Amino acid sequence: KSLVQYYEPMYCSSGGINLKRQVNMKAQRVHRYAGKLSESARKRIARCVTLMLQAYPGKWINNPVTERKQFHRLSFVTLTIPETDENLTAREAYDKLLKHFLQWLRRTEGVKTYIWKAELQQRGQIHYHITTPSFIHYQSIRDKWNNLMRQAGLLDNFRKKYGHENPNSTDIHSVRKLDNIEAYLTKYLCKSEQNQTATSGKLWDCSENLKSFKYYSSPVELHNKAE
Repeated sequence: KSLVQYYEPMYCSSGGINLKRQVNMKAQRVHRYAGKLSESARKRIARCVTLMLQAYPGKWINNPVTERKQFHRLSFVTLTIPETDENLTAREAYDKLLKHFLQWLRRTEGVKTYIWKAELQQRGQIHYHITTPSFIHYQSIRDKWNNLMRQAGLLDNFRKKYGHENPNSTDIHSVRKLDNIEAYLTKYLCKSEQNQTATSGKLWDCSENLKSFKYYSSPVELHNKAE
């Protein structure tokens, strides 16, 4: 619902612009995993949200849960970790859990587009939010996430306390009726109040196709009045 107009030079020298870009990229690599969501990271998340909504306006699907047709646009998935002896860092949680969960989404569930973000709960344990236009059965998500935690030894305390290894560790819901879903989603993913505590490792990322998407653009030739 917006139009951005900007000048893009068609011909330019390769000196100053490329050099400045290289310096900025080097600085970003140094502070890449500082553990806090920077202003530039928020801008990149907002860009990914816009591109995802432009590419996937929604469609009608057969919901296997309700066995009815419904209009589906986005799925919000929350992945949590039960209480453990020590809280995981972002790097540990990614290596033990999220990396394998995302591989499962892509290879088994056919999910091509997503944005994920890590946050800290009040007890200091990390949890994840994943947004995707794909529809995935909630039981499949819960089974896979719990299985990964079981393999990583993160359900030992839960099993001792409750006698089983099937915690209610996931929450999935569909969003399709928000008037301004882009503003809501951007605010939801870019909020910073839960990212004040630094933790090593990535705090967010997106699918490879979102990184290659570009805004819709149409070239407009400008002519001098003198001409």
